[in-house]
Amino acid sequence: MGAVTLLALGNGAPDVFASVAAVRGGQARTGFGAILSAGTFVSAFVVGFVAIYAAPFAVDPGPFVRDVLFYLDRKS
Repeated sequence: MGAVTLLALGNGAPDVFASVAAVRGGQARTGFGAILSAGTFVSAFVVGFVAIYAAPFAVDPGPFVRDVLFYLDRKS
């Protein structure tokens, strides 16, 4: 569990630092847009792909719909 957590932190760290740099540089929309679009992609396409091709795999619809609606509700 620790290795998977460290792998996820290492994989996402460049995105976080780039977004922080963009926000500090006066490009707040770019910084927040990058993080939110990455989350939208993972929620919509990666989870959907795994659910379709890794049968039997069930996605609990409540949290999935909540996460997708959160990302779609962002103000542009």
